[in-house]
Amino acid sequence: MYNGKYSNGGTWGNDGSTTQGFVIPNFAGSAGTGGWFKWMPSASIVKDFMAEERPAGSDTRFDKRMYTSFFWKYSDFETGLTDGAWFGNQSFDLMWDNASGKRQRGEPTYPKGLGGKQGRFLIKKYTNFYKNVPDANSMYDQSNQNNNLRMFRFSEVLLLHAGTLSRMVIWALLPLI
Repeated sequence: MYNGKYSNGGTWGNDGSTTQGFVIPNFAGSAGTGGWFKWMPSASIVKDFMAEERPAGSDTRFDKRMYTSFFWKYSDFETGLTDGAWFGNQSFDLMWDNASGKRQRGEPTYPKGLGGKQGRFLIKKYTNFYKNVPDANSMYDQSNQNNNLRMFRFSEVLLLHAGTLSRMVIWALLPLI
């Protein structure tokens, strides 16, 4: 269920456009995508995703969450998948190279891929990668402020409804007390 009460005007719906959900792509996105490139995934989380490979014959080699959490060059680690392109069809190699200046301050040692090639990973989660337009992570463009949608699980809706009903019963009985 979509929570339509929130507007596109900030975290709480009316506090300006440069807050929580809109700033995160700026921090996580690499240079050349409108982002500031402040975060990289840790080597330990990458290793955890790679620790248990999927069964033979699966469409991917690693945990499915890895493919939505990180940018990486698929051909470095497996065969059969086409390398992705994002942010106006930028290749992973270009995104990695654009981030080179900030990576010099230190980067994790990721697991090695096919042929002993050093692994390279960037954060994909929280970015506007799905738009596939240049500078999609820039918080300064209103059209990029679309990653802060609120979703409710149906169980949360039922719980809120039950809480409302219980309060209504208490208020209905209050004059009788």
